[in-house]
Amino acid sequence: MTMHHLSVVRRGAVGVLVLALVVLTSAAPAGASQVWTVVPSANQGTITNFLYDVSCTSAKTCTAVGFHTATGADLALIETRNGGNWKIVPSPSPGATWNFLYGVSCATAKSCMAVGRYETFNGINRNLALSWNGKVWSTLPVINRGMYNNALTGVACVAVNFCVAVGSWSSIATGKTQTLVESWNGKTWSVVPSPSPTGPVTALNRVSCVSTRACTAVGHYEDAQNVEQTLVESWNGRAWSIVPSPDNGSYDNELTDVSCVSTTSCRAVGSATTVPAGAFGAGGINQSFVESWNGKVWTIAENPNPGTVLTTLSSVSCISAKSCTAVGSYQDAGSNLRRTLVESWNGSAWKVVSSPNPKPGTAPDNYIGGITGSGLNGVSCVSVTSCHAVGFHDNASGHDESLIVRFG
Repeated sequence: MTMHHLSVVRRGAVGVLVLALVVLTSAAPAGASQVWTVVPSANQGTITNFLYDVSCTSAKTCTAVGFHTATGADLALIETRNGGNWKIVPSPSPGATWNFLYGVSCATAKSCMAVGRYETFNGINRNLALSWNGKVWSTLPVINRGMYNNALTGVACVAVNFCVAVGSWSSIATGKTQTLVESWNGKTWSVVPSPSPTGPVTALNRVSCVSTRACTAVGHYEDAQNVEQTLVESWNGRAWSIVPSPDNGSYDNELTDVSCVSTTSCRAVGSATTVPAGAFGAGGINQSFVESWNGKVWTIAENPNPGTVLTTLSSVSCISAKSCTAVGSYQDAGSNLRRTLVESWNGSAWKVVSSPNPKPGTAPDNYIGGITGSGLNGVSCVSVTSCHAVGFHDNASGHDESLIVRFG
């Protein structure tokens, strides 16, 4: 089971399922201009602090999750804002080494769910679910399908007693990685059957729900030739089913996040390899793309790709059918500098919005192998005038520090 980390994340550290972070932001009203600014954030680890996702219930109340590295182990990292500055909130890390939180969703300010995975002493990856009751974070019993390589990478809560988490698991019997969907009823997690296309690897990255009877999950699957194709699955209150979705690249395609405002309006973001590795430089050309759902079909919507060799969108957040924001990163040929990327949708076109980049360090990044700079992995908007996005930036020593930017 291969895990792509949120489009800008290290692949080797996760190595269990395909995850691409797509950060979502909401577009400003027509004629207005977004001004994104860096917000001071806390750092707990001395080596790495990485934020993957964020969920806001108001303009001043947000929760961000990820991980930090301390004493040789990767531990869960949770930061919150409750009207004032961002601060770290204590959270459990049950694993011996890798404790990653990839997704978070808050139904209210006092009810949040965070999901991810951890590694045991014998190298087995297990699902991780943490719950916030307004006072403390606690570990919840969650189901693991296979003997190894389980990971939950996205979660959506529409009520305190209804959450859906998605990810993947690996079967020893078949050697295949398959989709995983679990549902929370306020007391327990249970596995919900979900389809997996024929092929060696299938994974769901993120999920969006507009009600207990309407959810959409996105990810990718590998065909018999090991080429990645987009994957969209839909929940109608009774069963999950695959919905046809287009591919944007000739080689590898993946959807990393989705945001729905109704059963007839969703936006999904992802990335595709348009030129394979070795054909242009060492890593080929990777471009972002956006897909739209109108209640009947998914179609590709044109969007900007500012990077000449790499542009990724990791997360998306929509306030309405005419107001969405997506976030990620981009990089030019011949450069080891990665920059933050914000794109907004005004109902007729996607456009790049200026986003801040803290001054990069002079040392190569220790987390993503020789690349320095900044990236955004998750975004949450509560109105057309209020969004938060989270990710990482490099300090002078080449270590990652948490990055939080805000609009409004």
